[in-house]
Amino acid sequence: MYLKRVEIYGFKSFADKTYLEFEEGITAIVGPNGSGKSNIADAIRWVLGEQSVKSLRGNKMEDVIFSGTQERKPLGYAEVSLVIDNSSNILPIDYNEVRITRRVFRSGDSEFYINKTSCRLKDIHKLLMDTGLGKEGYSLIGQGKIDEILSANSEDRRYIFEEAAEIVKYKSRKEEAEKKLISTEENLVRIIDITNELENQIEPLLVQSEKAEEFLKLKELLKEKELAIFVHKVDSLKDKLHSISVNKKNAESQIKDVESEIENIENKINNYKQELKNLEDQISYEQNFLYNIESQIERSQSEIKLHNERNQYIKDDINRVSLEINNHIIDINKFNEEISLKEQQIDKLTNEFKELSSILKSNKDIFTVMKLDLKKKEKAMDIKRQSKIDIINELAELKSHMNGLNIMNHNITTQVVKMTERLNELTLNNKDNKKTKSQKIKLIDEIVAEHEELNSKKNILHLNNEEIIKKIESLQERYNETTSKIQIIQSKVKALTDMEREYEGYFYSVKKLMLEKKNNDVLKENIYGVIGELINVPSKYTLAIERALGSSIQHIVVKDEIIAKKCIRILTKNKWGRATFLPKEVIKGNKISKDLDIIKSHKGFIGLASDIITYDKTYKEIIQQLLGKVILVDKIEDGISLSRKLNHRYKIVSLNGVIFNPGGAMVGGSSTKGDTSVLNRKKEINILIKEIDVLKNNETKLKNDIKNLSRQKDGLSCEEE
Repeated sequence: MYLKRVEIYGFKSFADKTYLEFEEGITAIVGPNGSGKSNIADAIRWVLGEQSVKSLRGNKMEDVIFSGTQERKPLGYAEVSLVIDNSSNILPIDYNEVRITRRVFRSGDSEFYINKTSCRLKDIHKLLMDTGLGKEGYSLIGQGKIDEILSANSEDRRYIFEEAAEIVKYKSRKEEAEKKLISTEENLVRIIDITNELENQIEPLLVQSEKAEEFLKLKELLKEKELAIFVHKVDSLKDKLHSISVNKKNAESQIKDVESEIENIENKINNYKQELKNLEDQISYEQNFLYNIESQIERSQSEIKLHNERNQYIKDDINRVSLEINNHIIDINKFNEEISLKEQQIDKLTNEFKELSSILKSNKDIFTVMKLDLKKKEKAMDIKRQSKIDIINELAELKSHMNGLNIMNHNITTQVVKMTERLNELTLNNKDNKKTKSQKIKLIDEIVAEHEELNSKKNILHLNNEEIIKKIESLQERYNETTSKIQIIQSKVKALTDMEREYEGYFYSVKKLMLEKKNNDVLKENIYGVIGELINVPSKYTLAIERALGSSIQHIVVKDEIIAKKCIRILTKNKWGRATFLPKEVIKGNKISKDLDIIKSHKGFIGLASDIITYDKTYKEIIQQLLGKVILVDKIEDGISLSRKLNHRYKIVSLNGVIFNPGGAMVGGSSTKGDTSVLNRKKEINILIKEIDVLKNNETKLKNDIKNLSRQKDGLSCEEE
């Protein structure tokens, strides 16, 4: 049996997994001080079950785990494995190779394994007993161990000799057996005490047993009595059930009688409902008939009214003719003919009115008969239902309609009489007007000429008015379009402004921190803003500057490192992510000066990025740090030639966003649709605000033009009248 291999990982100075192979014979480990020679011996002692931290040259068990360096992180656990050749079967286990492993974690938990099977430390001690491989065995002799053995007392030396004589195992077994015997004797004493205690409880338990037996007898008797009571209750319930069934049959027969009565009553109610429906149909028919009569009367009235209006119009014409064109014989004859026609129409209408009056009279008779019939039916309905109120209301409405018809009949008669008298007067006036015809012919000619002149002026004014109306409609349409555009652009500006205020498009960490700034007075005073909102870029160079800055556009400018530290703590505490901070008091600018003449003389050179933009001069050092060594050129070809000329030492950006990084790398291509441009958003807001101002000026101008044209239109309308 011999030690074949040691595997160490995370133990003291062994950060990487280390394998040490041992052949038969003697193996020596050499190396300078501090190279870890003693750590190998400590590892072997530790895996064999060493529990003393001082023996391992530490203060606590976690000290054996690799604690890390400036370049490497500390490990979470340490593990050491010993692989022992057991081909001679010295170890009491059926394996030719035995692997003993120990693992410890920073939490203090330890694990032990034999051939990768979990076990106890005690199992490892038993396995290695009498082999000399134990933690206290003679096979491990460290520094000062020999002096310790020589100066040790006889008892300690005896343990080493027993280990060499392979009797430790039996001695430990003997000690374990003696411990078990002592424990057994103690258990026997306890059993005797328990037996004595139970013997003292036998008599009380006998008394309790007798009481329990008596209780069980009484309980059985109680069950019999309860069963008898239950049987009695069942019999009485059966009798009640029989009587209930009899009552149920009687009730069912009564229910059938009542249902038959209800059915008869429902049939009667249905008959009454049918009669009532017939009455309602008859009443509705009479109402429709009355409505038709009323509509005929209304038509007659409208025709009479129309004729009255026409007669009034004729009267006005006659008066005008009597004043202006009394001598115009042809017009008078026409008026006479119209009057005769109107008289005929009046006669015809009078006849129609007489016919309608007779129809109305006959309808009155029918209505009287219906009224008597309804009164009879009302009495019958009083007994059957309480719906007589509705019928009475309908009758009242019919009566009111009849009264209205009578009143209208009287009014029509009086109007016809008045119209007849008026026609007679007009006829007399016409006869008198014939005498003055010769005197008025000249006046008619003058009036006709003036009328024609006024008509021509009226037509011209009408055409001008129509043209102005068209202009007003066109201007109104343009005004509405302008107003609509203003509203759309204003909503877009509001959306973009809200995005700007809520820092949409920025990293989540930047957004949350800048929103936190609004509620934190310390941050409000000492966070100056994000680079993207601290600079103003001409629209022509927006893409180039944005590409030149890259993610730096979202760097946060703060007062000093203390504020930056506070911000980082806030981000860490709330788990908002990471952000880059630029302390204003620390950052120093860095601007191209050496090759500036060569750069300026090159074709396509626009300027340094830090000179193209505008910003508050207090941020000069920060802006020069970010953009002081960035060159803007017109085209990609200019960038290629300038980058070669400068031996790829500076960052160059073309106007279309192609980047030439120091060292020769080029970045370019199309942007994704989802790209959020912070600078473009600012630019778009400014453009939209200017567009709103222009549209509002146009709106005001159109509004004034519409008002002026409306005034012209009103003036023309007055002149036309």
